[in-house]
Amino acid sequence: GKGWCTSKARGSPFSLTAPRFPTPCQAQSTTMPSSGLESLTQVPDLPGLDEEDPFAGAMPKSEIGALQFLEENPLYDGRGVIIAILDSGVDPGAAGMQTTTDGKPKILDLLDCTGSGDVDTSKEVEADGDGRIEFPDGRVLAVNPEWRNPTNRWKVGVKKAFDLFTDTLIKRLKKERRKEWDKQQRECVTKVLADLYAFDSRVGGAGAALTDEQERERAEYETKLKLLKDLADSYDDQGPTLACCVWHDGDTWRAALDSSQLHPPADACPPATGPAAPRSSPSAVPSERGVGGGELASHPGMSSFRLEQQFATLSPADACNYALNVYDEGNVLSIVTDSSPHGTHVAGITAAYHPGDESQNGVAPGAQIVSCKIGDHRVGRESGVGLTRALAAVVQHKCHLINMSYGEPAAVNNKGRFVELANQVVHKHNVVFVSSAGNSGPGLSTVGAPGGTSDCIIGVGAFVSPSLANAGHSLREPLEDGLQYTWSSRGPTTDGDLGVSLSAPGGAIAPVPTWTLERRTLMNGTSMASPCVCGGIALVISAAIKENVEFSPASLRRACETTALPLHTHQPDSKCTYGHGLLQVGAAFGRLQNLAFGPDVRYEVSTSVSGSNTSGRGLYVREPYQWTGTAVEARCTIQPKMHEDVDNQTVRATFEQRLTLHSSAAWLSVPDTLLLTHNGRGFGIRAELAQVPPGSLHYAEVVARSAGADAVLGECFRVPVTLVRPIPVPNTEQAVVFEEMAFMEGHIKRQFIAVPELAGWAEITLAAGHCVTMDAPRSFMLQCVHATAHTRLDDNSMRRFFSLASGEIKSFTFAVVAGTTLEVALGQFWLSLGASVVTCSVCFHSVVTHPAGALVLDGCARATRVDCWAPLRAETLQPVVKVTAVQTKLRPTKATLSPLSAPRDQHPDGRGIHSLVLQYSLKVKEPGMFTPRLVGINRQVYDGEFEAQMYMIFDENKQLLGCGDIYPEATKLPKGDFTIRLLLRHDQADLLVKMKSMPLVVERRLTDAIIFPLSKSIKGALLGNDTFSQVHLPRGGRCPVFVAPLADDKLPKDAYGDAPVTLVGTATWGNTSQQCGGGPCPVSQTVHYIVQPKKPEEPKPSSALDEPDDWSKANMAALSARIGVLKGMKNATSEDWAKIQEAAAQLKKDLFTTSKAKLRVLSAHLTAADHKASRKNRLHDVVTCAQEVIAAIDIDSLTKFFAMKCNEEGAEAAKVKKEMEEHRGFLVSAYKSLCGALLDLEDGPIVQADKDESHEDLLETAFRNLRKWEDPTNTLLGARREARRGCIGSAIQALNKVITDSDTAVPKEVYELRILLLKELSWTHLAEHEQKCLVWKYPNSFSLF
Repeated sequence: GKGWCTSKARGSPFSLTAPRFPTPCQAQSTTMPSSGLESLTQVPDLPGLDEEDPFAGAMPKSEIGALQFLEENPLYDGRGVIIAILDSGVDPGAAGMQTTTDGKPKILDLLDCTGSGDVDTSKEVEADGDGRIEFPDGRVLAVNPEWRNPTNRWKVGVKKAFDLFTDTLIKRLKKERRKEWDKQQRECVTKVLADLYAFDSRVGGAGAALTDEQERERAEYETKLKLLKDLADSYDDQGPTLACCVWHDGDTWRAALDSSQLHPPADACPPATGPAAPRSSPSAVPSERGVGGGELASHPGMSSFRLEQQFATLSPADACNYALNVYDEGNVLSIVTDSSPHGTHVAGITAAYHPGDESQNGVAPGAQIVSCKIGDHRVGRESGVGLTRALAAVVQHKCHLINMSYGEPAAVNNKGRFVELANQVVHKHNVVFVSSAGNSGPGLSTVGAPGGTSDCIIGVGAFVSPSLANAGHSLREPLEDGLQYTWSSRGPTTDGDLGVSLSAPGGAIAPVPTWTLERRTLMNGTSMASPCVCGGIALVISAAIKENVEFSPASLRRACETTALPLHTHQPDSKCTYGHGLLQVGAAFGRLQNLAFGPDVRYEVSTSVSGSNTSGRGLYVREPYQWTGTAVEARCTIQPKMHEDVDNQTVRATFEQRLTLHSSAAWLSVPDTLLLTHNGRGFGIRAELAQVPPGSLHYAEVVARSAGADAVLGECFRVPVTLVRPIPVPNTEQAVVFEEMAFMEGHIKRQFIAVPELAGWAEITLAAGHCVTMDAPRSFMLQCVHATAHTRLDDNSMRRFFSLASGEIKSFTFAVVAGTTLEVALGQFWLSLGASVVTCSVCFHSVVTHPAGALVLDGCARATRVDCWAPLRAETLQPVVKVTAVQTKLRPTKATLSPLSAPRDQHPDGRGIHSLVLQYSLKVKEPGMFTPRLVGINRQVYDGEFEAQMYMIFDENKQLLGCGDIYPEATKLPKGDFTIRLLLRHDQADLLVKMKSMPLVVERRLTDAIIFPLSKSIKGALLGNDTFSQVHLPRGGRCPVFVAPLADDKLPKDAYGDAPVTLVGTATWGNTSQQCGGGPCPVSQTVHYIVQPKKPEEPKPSSALDEPDDWSKANMAALSARIGVLKGMKNATSEDWAKIQEAAAQLKKDLFTTSKAKLRVLSAHLTAADHKASRKNRLHDVVTCAQEVIAAIDIDSLTKFFAMKCNEEGAEAAKVKKEMEEHRGFLVSAYKSLCGALLDLEDGPIVQADKDESHEDLLETAFRNLRKWEDPTNTLLGARREARRGCIGSAIQALNKVITDSDTAVPKEVYELRILLLKELSWTHLAEHEQKCLVWKYPNSFSLF
């Protein structure tokens, strides 16, 4: 699901005020050794309700000890610390985002790392004598004479304003803009009605007899009324267009925008604002130049944000603040806005500063931030380009900390291109990386990437304290104890790592952008917990800097984790839920001081079970096959890691640590000691499985502590060990029941079940008991999880949010993985107060098919047999095999590999990045919803190999129709030719070279599925009878099903294409029980249908005498070739035309032997004359050539032939018919060219009073003759003729039909004529709307990635 505009920003999935998503984390606590600052090492109790300020808990700080720390150390409030906020962007005008506590600019830089705000400003122009420049959309605007530009060269471009806004803001603006549009629309309707009433009065009333001319006049009024209604119904506000210019003032690049289309006429344009003039209400600041209305000349001219910290507001209507950055020597202008309120909210929790109201401050109000926008407007989530550029910016700005409240599922833990880059940033450049653990709970092993799955990142879970519940969520009853939000993701990872490092308050009422029209709002999620921890760590770093305490990301993390406040330690899933516990700022700093005396080292942990070839970062025993013995033995390998710059001889070679090893549980055996050197050591551990009862969760750790003289350093590392023993399912029932489970708010019950071999799906039934205390429905979250390696969580789990009333029953179905452990986690939602009792039953089902896996059906086979078997229980077999999509496979027509030279496209270590742009040609024969897919590459963000993948779809005019990235989305396409451009990025050019011929699969979703005929026997499949509908299979029963191929008339029209085509769909075999609806089961097979060869067309009757000999064929080929050359000859100058005339004359001389050859030559001559690029200079020649073609055709014979109701049959008759149809085509084309040229010879498309009568007679005669052969009414020619006659409404109506009915890209001249006609009617609001859209419908180049 999507949260705000950023689909993967991690706010709560069940709060209307919060974005939805998760991240992971890891945590632990231990006894902290004494330090020199006792006041900093005290662990505070969890805060309750503050009686003096009941709203204090709305911005949580006391839970992590930040308030106490700041009270005792007010100068350690984050000063000197730079935090990178990798999110949806930060609004520099939002409350608390202007300065730090010591008066420095709060925001050092605002970056749009995604490129979604980029403007192509490579076009260069000069200002005219009046100081005006022309923009790509045709506007000519004056520049500010005060701007310094020594060269008078200006780089210009345009940008859709709506491309910079969130969906929420666009919706509000459209609603407000529609009011003004409707007002103008009503005025136009009123004017037409008044004219109609006046006409009726003039002719004697509505029912009076009318002349033909009067009938036409009245019909015109009615057409105008209908037009206005149709245009109002189809109106789609594409938003204003920003004109952008960039110039070099001699010292630096500057840029300015014209946002006048966003402004009502009298609005003022606010000036750029920097830290010298902070503001929380930007639109209230008057323009320095007086009334500006957003005009270009009233813009102050802004440099890149990092230089002067300037920002401005686009208009008072949107209240959207923006900054500018200039790249690539002025060829790219980046307009930086936020893609959702999420990033500003996160930044506010981290570091907001509100002078005079400290309760609203963020955790580290003295810290500065660098906003790195990774949420891409275009795709609604983080982009690979954004992530890579953001990490590079972190290093360039020398940031101390990263907060990233984004993430999503990954198939592989701790691997991928992003993880490699993050490791460099953290371990080479000493940046502490904090990220959210995810909102995908409450099940175990639900942490997401990168926070919960990556070693180098501190993943954070979301905790709700009593004070936050009261002040933030306005809970009607106080919470006695804090608890984890129900939806917060839990560990461990599938490779055994803890997954959640720390926990922190996961909600806050914090600042949001000004365009939301509020100062603060409530959001909750691990997105909010992560910046709370990040701000707390900023306080620790601030203190360390001030007191000259050396630290590294590894030592700081150890200090935070080993001093965290443990939570609910009596619960077996405590560590998996809370990690090490709540961060404690003061205690962490005290521990960091101690660690500064020890070696700066981090520890890589690897475990491998005896007899297994896989390794993990912990020991995770979960699957049924792992419980066959009485114990599990594993080998733990510890590899110390130091900074790459340390000296080998004096540091690495001399490194030696004496460690004592401790087990936290009796069932886990470990050695007593370990002498660790630089090259690493290993040791064995043993877990006694017999001590773990079925259906239970046990967690323990191997804890390594420094010994001897280094004992003050305390804990060095931990090895997590998680045992999950599933309950076996009785073979007789194939079901388990959990009776009367008691719940309170926030309680979670976990059941672990060994899924039977061969099981396909499960049906879970939840029955609420008749509990006296359950006086109202309770809200629950149900999650069923398989923790299988190399599989994304969303591919291996089911989650539902629902309510249960007393005595109510609800059922759900979901696919299961046979032979694995299934966790059924049921939790009463933390906001749902009161007791409840629920009984849960889980019943397993299966219909096993042979062949298994994907079902490949061959259209050439008369029948395909599928054997079905019910191994677990009696099942209802009701198969449905269907095709749902058409897949077309494309190869690139063009591949461009190039290095990227811009500083923002350099790796953190300085390596360059290469881009590969692949271009594909797609021909659409059937309109529909199309989705491009990169098989094996899509759906990989953090665990993928490429740093970016994005595609864009364009029509023939280069209009952008759709774009997507790792999660391709469907784009609606009409018939026609389209271009798909795909971007891949990597630092290894040789890898991209291998991708140059990479296939692209384009999938068209069918409106209605095509169902395969099924039969009970092969004979029935062959004869089309003995239909299979439904069979009851007893347990162990088997039954064959025969799938017949699709009939030719059932195939989609695009089943046969120029490129390889496959039909794809699904097959379901079993039905669910009646309690679960009795519909198709949730398990399906993928179906691939190989289309049978196309049926050949019926051969046309012919005679051997009609077959031309070789010499005749050669002459015909030569004729066609020469005529083709004539058609395509260049016709730009008089010299070109002279060559065409000479070539035509020679062809006439050589080939005028038959009427057929003569017509082809004359038609080719007309085509060359009527070439679009030069026809305006050859209109009289076009008329002459068209008349020659018309004169050469025997129109009487043609008329008689097509007037015949039934033509003769036979080979000779077919030959005559073909020739007559060809002559008719020549005639229609000639009349069209003649009419077009005669129209162009007039001054304009609107009727003139002083027309040449002979010219008018010729034009009307040509139109009448054309109408005999083809109806030109709803064509561009027909529209021009109606306009010429003064019927403007009818002309626009014809143009509308041209646009809606066209199977190809609509020529620009159609829209240009419609704009001209709308202006003629004084429907200026419609004309302006059309004019603004032209630049996007007919751009000069493809959009930037």
